[in-house]
Amino acid sequence: MKKSITAVLTLLLLISVSISSCSKSQSESSKGDKAEVKTEVKEEVTLSGYMTDARCGESLDSDELAKIHSRECCLEVESQKSGYGVFSQGKFQKFDSTSTLRVKDFLRSIQKEEELKVQVKGQWVSNAFQVETISLL
Repeated sequence: MKKSITAVLTLLLLISVSISSCSKSQSESSKGDKAEVKTEVKEEVTLSGYMTDARCGESLDSDELAKIHSRECCLEVESQKSGYGVFSQGKFQKFDSTSTLRVKDFLRSIQKEEELKVQVKGQWVSNAFQVETISLL
């Protein structure tokens, strides 16, 4: 009986040491994985151009047409749904969907109806520009 108890205790001790060792190994492995994770620093970018909604901006082909695009058009329901961006040097640069509210607030706060030349600061996220600040030029 004494030998059985000793054998069981030895077995329990070995299992305990094995579990502890395995757990420590997984913990160190996780720490190693965390050390390899790199955080991406996004660079601030400044864009200048004419504010348009995406519905109109994607079909424009010149800065002259973008220049006469109106604030009223930008605030139409369908225009708001399409999103916003700036048109500059013959190209429309679309803003991301999180920037829509910021742009709508900006458009409602200004009195200017055409020639909505703006400077926007933010960063590129995937294929869209995420706006941080907007100012009228």
